[in-house]
Amino acid sequence: MSSLNDVNNLILKLKRDIPDPESLFNRNRKKYVELLKNLTSINDKFPSILNIVESDKFDMDGVLRLEYMIGMAEKVNREEIKEHDASVAVGQVLVDDIVKPSLNK
Repeated sequence: MSSLNDVNNLILKLKRDIPDPESLFNRNRKKYVELLKNLTSINDKFPSILNIVESDKFDMDGVLRLEYMIGMAEKVNREEIKEHDASVAVGQVLVDDIVKPSLNK
């Protein structure tokens, strides 16, 4: 569970850094991610998260989706929801937020 706590801490950091135009996230995202890789254990367990954060398309909406996914993972760990149901719910959010808008372009 501490791995999910690390991701939750990253989410809190991103929520502070993304809106701040002077933050390293906004000035030099590549360096920001390199520091995260060196200073946290997230890259060891969830390297794909940092790859997503490094993307030019990652923004506050991405943080909120990540927060939702981690919340569902925590519910699965607490046995409040079945893994399949959590996966379906997360998939639906991704379809609604990413796939459908791109189809309407």
